[in-house]
Amino acid sequence: MNSLFIQVANGVPINYPAYESNLLAAFGKVPSDWVPFVRVEQPALGLYQLLIRPTPTYEYDGGVFTDRWHVREMSTVERVAKDKAIAAEELLTRDQGIKNG
Repeated sequence: MNSLFIQVANGVPINYPAYESNLLAAFGKVPSDWVPFVRVEQPALGLYQLLIRPTPTYEYDGGVFTDRWHVREMSTVERVAKDKAIAAEELLTRDQGIKNG
């Protein structure tokens, strides 16, 4: 009863997902231009991965719309920068431990 639905026009989502219970309260039934929606949580990123955008897009997949998160691998330059930042943070943490120890 608490499934999600999203309004669609010409195959394109035009609203944010809504709970079935809200649609039933507002319309008495799920309107025909609302289709099932499956929420997909943001994926856990690997050490060298980045989200391309902070919010998902909606993708049609086998009769339902779902969240689609866009992830990419870091470039070589980004990886080197990240490795340097991690090493600097580890050094700082170690030095602070020695001073406070």
